[in-house]
Amino acid sequence: YQITLFGVWPDLVTLYALFFILYGNHKEGGYIPVMLLGLLRDVFSIGVPGTYAILYGLLHKLLAGRKGIAYRDSAIALVVLGAFAVFAVNFGYYMLLVVNKLGSGLGYGVWRSALMSMVSAPLMPVLVLGMSALLELLRVEKTKEGCFNI
Repeated sequence: YQITLFGVWPDLVTLYALFFILYGNHKEGGYIPVMLLGLLRDVFSIGVPGTYAILYGLLHKLLAGRKGIAYRDSAIALVVLGAFAVFAVNFGYYMLLVVNKLGSGLGYGVWRSALMSMVSAPLMPVLVLGMSALLELLRVEKTKEGCFNI
């Protein structure tokens, strides 16, 4: 079963990728899980192979260097970052579908990406709390910057 709201479901894979970008250790530590999530999502998508891996890689490139700017402990900041990440990834994916004549059009892509962003973003603080608790339970080492050594 899928839980839908406004006809869309939360994009949890992108939120997990964002968690690894924000809380994974610097450079390659967060990049590898993000790329693996993208490749895993590509396996189950109808689009061009490698699309999600590339989009997640670009998202990592954009946000990983700015960890110090983003106030990661604020629930509002996490919701805003979650909304941005989900919208950017889904809009990029829909645009690649349109370019390859597999999509439904630009307007539909913008609308659906915005809805997915609105439905997914409020879940980001909950996901961060849950993943942080799980990684601490598993005794994953933390760096002095507060990043997990993954």
